[in-house]
Amino acid sequence: MSRPVFASKYVADGKLSRRKHGYKYNVSANTMIEIEIPVPYTKCKLDSVEIIGCDKGDCASFKVLDDDLGTLSGTPKASINQYGFNVNLSQDFYKDHSEYAADLFAGLYLKIEYQESNGIDKEIYINMDFHEVL
Repeated sequence: MSRPVFASKYVADGKLSRRKHGYKYNVSANTMIEIEIPVPYTKCKLDSVEIIGCDKGDCASFKVLDDDLGTLSGTPKASINQYGFNVNLSQDFYKDHSEYAADLFAGLYLKIEYQESNGIDKEIYINMDFHEVL
């Protein structure tokens, strides 16, 4: 049985408000870049990521890093969760949507390790669907 991630705008912690963010990065041929995106809201959920401009054969890993003080792990920016492991990307456009959302808070980082595998310098565009808890 498939259910929408949020059947209501209300969760136990408050009301949800969707906030889509876009980012742009340059990737050199045959390199891996590490992208760190600070979580932009005091408390939020994330359920969708898109990558535009990828090539078939490129891959990405998706992680959540602790804050600069290591509040959760005891080590600053330690990896505290991983949602994607060398995910193979499709030609031009990749989208991943989860049936349940990741719970995040300000200070954490979303880390994307993007591997360019086709020998082509490129610009990639990343969109993320955050749902701020108000």
